[in-house]
Amino acid sequence: MNRGAEARETMNDRIDALKAKRRYASVLMTYGCTVACEHCCFSCSPEGDSRVVDVARAVGYLGEFHTLDRAIHIAGGEPFKHYDRLRAILAEAKRAGVPPHFVESNGSWCVDDGLVRERFLELREAGVMWMLISTDNYHLRRIPVERIWRALRIAEEVFGQGTTMGFVAEDDLMSRARTMADEDAWRMYIAGHPPKLLSSAARNLAQYVPERPLSELELETGWGLEPSDSCDREWDPLWEIHVDPYGNVQTNCGIILGNADAVPVSELALTWHERNPILGRIAKRGVAAMLDIAREHGFESRGCYPQKCNLCWELRSFLRKQGREFAAVFGPNEVYEGCEQE
Repeated sequence: MNRGAEARETMNDRIDALKAKRRYASVLMTYGCTVACEHCCFSCSPEGDSRVVDVARAVGYLGEFHTLDRAIHIAGGEPFKHYDRLRAILAEAKRAGVPPHFVESNGSWCVDDGLVRERFLELREAGVMWMLISTDNYHLRRIPVERIWRALRIAEEVFGQGTTMGFVAEDDLMSRARTMADEDAWRMYIAGHPPKLLSSAARNLAQYVPERPLSELELETGWGLEPSDSCDREWDPLWEIHVDPYGNVQTNCGIILGNADAVPVSELALTWHERNPILGRIAKRGVAAMLDIAREHGFESRGCYPQKCNLCWELRSFLRKQGREFAAVFGPNEVYEGCEQE
């Protein structure tokens, strides 16, 4: 085996080890996106660019992430919507020795082979090890399939075969895109494979998912739809840590654990439930506790919900209007678009 092949094998092993962690940390550069997908858990859209993370803060967050045992990435929104800022962040992160492991993109900007190859090569030079490309059926409804395939194909070329998260065969991608263009097939897919019905998905897709009585949602078992599909992994330990352009540290999109500019992320990741009594109650009993808190403030639940996640979203949307202590936990406004604003 030559040196190049040995280096690639070593790199692939490292990438596989990072992916196997199943624990992530990400800088959300912006809530702005090139599209407004119906399922987006952060309500990202082309109108969401009121704040883009600055270079120094992003590099600081990346440095904090590197003290944790996680796979680190930059996401959004769509990071490539602000490519000059992304490139500057990566350059400074490389100089500081804290580059992200991968970058997430929906591929909407991939209109030309040369442009995509040039940018991916720049990312690789800056220390990025692989790409995550959104290839789910929801994104296929919004983004030209040939752009997504171009992103996948060139990512495999630049970063190495088998490294791209989201990679699917071209035939499968094209077939699913054709199927999702049919409205009846689309609605059947939502009913059978719903996303977490939070944020944009709660507003756009909940109507297509069969409802279940509140008594069947197993509120005491965790955060998931079924007892075997609990959201406990979101919280013990935190499955994914997001830091947004305001410094909000979030998990379970739209629940703020604290601010990374006030308390280091590495500290918040361990002590968040001790710092806020509302979060402390939620951490112990999940949606059941949130329902109790909401009822204390006059909330009356509906009889049926399509998901426990959807109930969670309705409770959060209600509670964030009940006072500043709740608005500080259930935010920011971008995620709760359509709710009463402070």
